[in-house]
Amino acid sequence: MVSEYANGQYGWVLSLMFAAYGTSTLALAWAVRPRAVTWRARSGLVLLIGSGVGQLAAAGFDLNQAALHELAGVLGIVGLPVGAMLLSPALTSRPPLARARKALLVAANLSWLTIVLWIASFVPMIVTFQQVLGSLPTTPPAELPAGVIALVGWTNRLMLLTAWAWVATVAALALRPETDPASTAHTEVVPG
Repeated sequence: MVSEYANGQYGWVLSLMFAAYGTSTLALAWAVRPRAVTWRARSGLVLLIGSGVGQLAAAGFDLNQAALHELAGVLGIVGLPVGAMLLSPALTSRPPLARARKALLVAANLSWLTIVLWIASFVPMIVTFQQVLGSLPTTPPAELPAGVIALVGWTNRLMLLTAWAWVATVAALALRPETDPASTAHTEVVPG
């Protein structure tokens, strides 16, 4: 999985990625906070902030600090999709995000659907580990034994990608001006 890069030569790149991811999520929460006017949207904003804190914490607590890494992971992974689902309707209630309602809701739904896919991908890995080794390994193996189906690394990456896609989509749309250029067309006033 993505967190396993912490044990490689470029573990600092993973920390940098989590720091940037958390910072961007927190910056997005700050940018969209004026639109969080309902209890549902405010709840989504709180979850988005929690997710950003978890993502940022993952930069400092890699998988070798298991308890803190797990806590950061739960905050970062679960908070964003739930927050996205609660916050997206409020974000798309007026321009400029109203025109992108469908895209934003698709991105929000993909963020939680890929978590379900990621969790489901553990099943074939566990079953095939038990078939090949007779039980689950107590430590991660250096190489995957032949016959073990381990898709969790790919689904983990997909999960991060879809969560980032929601953050990037909202950020790109939120940076647009509040007014619709077509509605503010210049009209000439003729004296007289």
